[in-house]
Amino acid sequence: MKRLRLILLLVAAMVVSAGCLGRRTDVSWADIEPLDTSQQELFVSYKTDLYVINPVTGNLSDGDTRESTWQIEGDEFGAEFYTSPLFLGDVNGERLMLVADYNKRMWLINYDRACFSNQVGSCLSAPPETPPIELPGHTFADFAQDDERIYIPLSEHNVVALEKGIFASGWDEDNQEEYDRRDRETFTVAWEFETERGVWAQPLIVDDIVYIPTMDHRLFAVDVETGTELWHVQLDGALASTPTLYNDRLYVGTFGRTLYEIPLNGEPTEDDLVEYDVEGWVWNSPVILNDILYLADLGGYVHAIDISEGLANAANSPLTWSTDAKGGGIRAEPLVLDAPTVAEGEQADFPAEYEDGLVIVATRDGRIIWLNRGTGDVIDTQEVGEEILADLIYIPESEENEALVIVSTVKDKRALVAFFINTRQQIWTYPSS
Repeated sequence: MKRLRLILLLVAAMVVSAGCLGRRTDVSWADIEPLDTSQQELFVSYKTDLYVINPVTGNLSDGDTRESTWQIEGDEFGAEFYTSPLFLGDVNGERLMLVADYNKRMWLINYDRACFSNQVGSCLSAPPETPPIELPGHTFADFAQDDERIYIPLSEHNVVALEKGIFASGWDEDNQEEYDRRDRETFTVAWEFETERGVWAQPLIVDDIVYIPTMDHRLFAVDVETGTELWHVQLDGALASTPTLYNDRLYVGTFGRTLYEIPLNGEPTEDDLVEYDVEGWVWNSPVILNDILYLADLGGYVHAIDISEGLANAANSPLTWSTDAKGGGIRAEPLVLDAPTVAEGEQADFPAEYEDGLVIVATRDGRIIWLNRGTGDVIDTQEVGEEILADLIYIPESEENEALVIVSTVKDKRALVAFFINTRQQIWTYPSS
């Protein structure tokens, strides 16, 4: 999802009342996607650039490609990249991916060669020589996909489903007739679902249903095959984050300062919805671990909510807590970690405050805050000095590195900042200072 500052929140308020976002916002933040490569690289989409970072060193990486570094610069053809890449699978032994461009376009890229590509993986000249795949609207939220289709949320209104065609799963690639048919339909529109206002969050696909959170206060359930509405519920505010599924219930927060529990045992009605009040607008998805739901809000509060007996009973649980992190509003999703494991007979090499696990949040005031997962007590605060809006990235401990948390600020000079989790010491920034 994407980009905004205090002006962005004002824009959001206008969207709630007026209905659309007609231009790009003036502040952006990076979208960071961990990659399944030998070095746990990070794929970064940030403004006009795509690049791969080695999280241990904070330097540009080759991303397991043939290139010395993996980087694509889009400023020469007016590209703006704000979303994670969508990997489509292997073609002739090489990985192809789609990258969304805010300006109503997407690009097919051969990841292994770090080049623009055609559908069989051959490198093409950089744009404008290479034509884009046109989209019917702007997009700054991550795509969703299943075996057959790609679901694209548009920032002004609507969700478009595109056929994956030859990139679909589970078909007979030796059948020439089927190949020809799929080749013709690749990236064509399967259906378009209309919404009154924008879709600012990635849709959620569960079984044969795509759940679409919208800025018009509604959550829609839509058939993945036809795009037909199955049902919708009206909530108390705009939805700018993806619902979280847990135990046949959806959990989603709104700009109405409310967390909702929505049961999926049939078509829910207004009477089926359970509400839980929080302190500010919610712009991140709940994180659920061991029956505890963790959520942060733009009022600056962090919440742990016991949903083992359902949201209706959460307030009475001794495991439920809310903490004012005193660091400004929190847009980013909380990072929730178990306590580090200690082998029998060995000494713990982590702070005693971590024994209950950790919740780490990053604030719009530029602070990273470590909290005790069991109590909500603040353990430590580190100053980054720039506004943080992007979700945090966790890099687990390995033979090469200690466990890391990586944040992204809205300033180019500190696009990425990494800290050791145990010592809470800053170890690198990108670009390096």
